[in-house]
Amino acid sequence: MARRIQRKGLAWAWGTLLVAGAAFVVWKRHFAPQEEIPPRKSVSQEELMAFQKQQVEAQSRWMDSVVNRWGWQDFYRSEAGLLWRRVEGIGTDSIVCAEGEWVVWDMEARLADSTVFMRWEGDQPLRFRRLRDEVPRGFHALAGWAQPGDSIEALIPSHEGWGLTGWPGKVPQDAVVFLRLRARSMTPALMPQVGPQSPQ
Repeated sequence: MARRIQRKGLAWAWGTLLVAGAAFVVWKRHFAPQEEIPPRKSVSQEELMAFQKQQVEAQSRWMDSVVNRWGWQDFYRSEAGLLWRRVEGIGTDSIVCAEGEWVVWDMEARLADSTVFMRWEGDQPLRFRRLRDEVPRGFHALAGWAQPGDSIEALIPSHEGWGLTGWPGKVPQDAVVFLRLRARSMTPALMPQVGPQSPQ
């Protein structure tokens, strides 16, 4: 009789624990105070600018390491961080191409992995009007220093190239671009018939 009562007591205890556990789960799920989820913090203009500054500085350090590895000795650095050197030509530090003047280049553009994504040459050179037509800002900067006959190599940081959007299918987002170009003179035969011929 004592064993039977003991077994009944144990069964009752276990049953009580199970019911209490189930009740706690229900209470926790439906009635307990929920933890507040903190609202998503929007990025401020100051934070965005600080992040962009860090990106520019990191890219500049990488570009410096590249030109050191390539053994560039005499090269120029623009205020915007563009690195370039004159391989052939007369050489001048003055602006040689004014706003609105036609720029004509035989040019090859590569990505950091040496992939050629654009080439203009021969009877189809790159043609644009400096500070007028829609080409990357770095192109306009180089056009100011490259006079006909000059051969130039340049590393263009992303913010002077195709920026954060890139060029779908050709230039990745935030990519540094390497240019090799030879400046030419505009002739009537090269004058575009309908608008400038330039990369967007």
